[in-house]
Amino acid sequence: MLCSLAWGSSLPACPRHSSRGPRAHFSRIQGSDSQRRRTCRYGEPVGHLPPPPTQPPGQPHYGQPQYSQQPFAAPAGFSQDCNSDMGGAGILTGIGGPWVVAIPTTVVTIVKIVRRKKAFWVPIVGGILVTVVLGVAFGLSLAAGFARTRRARPDCAGQDESMRAEPFPPQPWFLGGDLMLSSWLVEPDALSIDAWDTLPEGWTPISVGSRLIVGTAFAHYSPGGVLAYEELLVAVMVRRGLRVRVWIPQIWVTSTASMAGGRTLWGIPKHLADLRRTLRSTRAISASMHAPDGEPQVTLEAHLGGPLLPGQWTLPLPTAQHLEGVETLSTNSVTTRIRSIRAKWTFAAHGPLAYLNGKRPLLSLALVPAAITFGRDVRRSHRAPHAGTNS
Repeated sequence: MLCSLAWGSSLPACPRHSSRGPRAHFSRIQGSDSQRRRTCRYGEPVGHLPPPPTQPPGQPHYGQPQYSQQPFAAPAGFSQDCNSDMGGAGILTGIGGPWVVAIPTTVVTIVKIVRRKKAFWVPIVGGILVTVVLGVAFGLSLAAGFARTRRARPDCAGQDESMRAEPFPPQPWFLGGDLMLSSWLVEPDALSIDAWDTLPEGWTPISVGSRLIVGTAFAHYSPGGVLAYEELLVAVMVRRGLRVRVWIPQIWVTSTASMAGGRTLWGIPKHLADLRRTLRSTRAISASMHAPDGEPQVTLEAHLGGPLLPGQWTLPLPTAQHLEGVETLSTNSVTTRIRSIRAKWTFAAHGPLAYLNGKRPLLSLALVPAAITFGRDVRRSHRAPHAGTNS
């Protein structure tokens, strides 16, 4: 996500167009008969969703909706082979490259104007260079979508038996719904020490000057995926060399299965919270998180606009997390259409996101509809937490 567009870059990574799109979706193999399939549609607007899939006999209950422990087939249009490292290089180039060109171009232009010399050609050259840099970044991202990684893709059949016994669906998770995103510039010491402890060793947040690029998102996961719930998260883009991933230091959900699965499978520090969502019209959505006494801590009033980019895109969403002594790197993706959004956020002065109180977002957008694959390839290691930058 929290993808390149969500965190401040205008360049999507790993684009891959599908013949069916995120609305058409995935086939679930039920029982031992591989010929018997159920197609689940998700990502539809609220009020136009089909009923949740029927739970096969003998399966454990996780709330809504139910899932089968048989392996899932990949959703149509999902990229299973997106090279996250190449995509990360494209994201990094797309974010930093234009600034590297724009700053010297501006300085040279001002100097020439002050010295009363011809300066009209400098912005032209700068614009050409920015176009070249964005072209290179786009090429890397496009190539990543077609580059096949050599790592074996895990499926549910390869899960540890201990994982199967847990009160949450086995990975990978297929989720469908929508996300409302905004990006911000935040001082590093705004994040708590507990938040910094979830950053794996060796990964560094991407910053603009001395401030971090932080993303916030309200997510709504509809019935039809492995789970249906509401979510509010904070994410930061981090890098290790040219590899770029998303780090999630703060996140709240309404599902105990999602909380347990997120913490156990991917080291994401999920907490339960009172999250609410109201669809006021076909284009107006309200979302909020409330304290135990009912007072709102975070609210979002969102009004959907038109498409920002044509067609649909498959964006890499690799995560890097540290939780309870285990470092987890997970390969994930989202297939979506990207739309503009007018977003008004409100943060309580003493709430968990008080450091965003009074700030204006740099960029806001919506991923509608969004089909998410989480936990396609997961690597775990026992390592010490990041030393922290809370200073």
